[in-house]
Amino acid sequence: MAQPAVNNPEKTGLAYWMDRALEQHSKLNGNWSPKLSMTCASPAPMHPDCRPNEESGPCRRLEAHAKGRRRLFRQLGTLRDTQVLAEWVQKLGSPDEVSTAALIEKLKAKYGQDRVAAQSAAREFDKKQWRLWSRELASRFRHVAADKSACEALTLEIWETVRDSHRHAQKNRSGVAYHRVRVELKKISIRRREFSPFDVFEWAPELKFLQDLLGEIHDLDVLSQLIKKEKNLFDEAARGSWTTKLQSERNSRLEQYRAKMAGKASPLWTWRAGFPGGGGLRSAGLARLAEWAYFVTPSFPRARRIARFALQLHDGFANCGLIGSDSNIEERFILHAAALLQEVGRFKEKRLTIKNLTG
Repeated sequence: MAQPAVNNPEKTGLAYWMDRALEQHSKLNGNWSPKLSMTCASPAPMHPDCRPNEESGPCRRLEAHAKGRRRLFRQLGTLRDTQVLAEWVQKLGSPDEVSTAALIEKLKAKYGQDRVAAQSAAREFDKKQWRLWSRELASRFRHVAADKSACEALTLEIWETVRDSHRHAQKNRSGVAYHRVRVELKKISIRRREFSPFDVFEWAPELKFLQDLLGEIHDLDVLSQLIKKEKNLFDEAARGSWTTKLQSERNSRLEQYRAKMAGKASPLWTWRAGFPGGGGLRSAGLARLAEWAYFVTPSFPRARRIARFALQLHDGFANCGLIGSDSNIEERFILHAAALLQEVGRFKEKRLTIKNLTG
């Protein structure tokens, strides 16, 4: 896959985004705009391959602090939803309508509650621990990002999830199903900036367009649910008027999404064309497997050396006619994969043995 140009190469990588999360966190004290809230609520995407081993000290600290971290991001997301819903009410409603004023007042009260909760979560956020993670995990991220084939395989995994989520949404047609597509598209955007310059910058305009459409559909669904829930805000006629307006806006955006994703010109298939196929796909998959094994093998360089030796033996036997004529490239691939995985998880077995001996 061709490597696109990078306009800002210094603004990539896990360390950059984790540092930016702290930068945005420091601005939350006096600025709670929707854009800033969501920038801080989705910082420093971390692929599982970049995380510490399950029994390592960093991972234990990660899990110990995960509850507070998730609470902050969840509260910021809730605050953002309330702010955006107020904008939709002002956009679709009329200032002289009683129902519009009632919704605005309801959302103002909710915003006050959400802001207090977000401020509390922001104060509890452990910035010192976050900095430690940034240093500890940066080297892991660089190891993965340096392997172009592994990056392609990782992004292809997300693409497959987007494809499956889209197909499910087209059959199910529920708001939840389309929101899942939006979440998976967001993951592709995150992966693109994680693994720059190996990922696909040319996807950016279409990704943003689709995410915006699905985001607005989600916002309209949330507002519809609020109106159904708050039955005492206004009468049935006003509720019916709002339901009609919201459904019209939703249908318009849903039609745009379906038209964009229909047929052979769908971004899904143009994106897939940028990934390797055939033998290239096999190589990318093997690179992905090797990256995973690297983090769960006590001595991966040794495993890689043994893998090379095993392949040399295989090829030597094949050249001498000692391997049957039905031998094929799949057998060589399986041998390579098995050799790379030979010591996966052995550090766990060793630790369990020590625990048993010390009783």
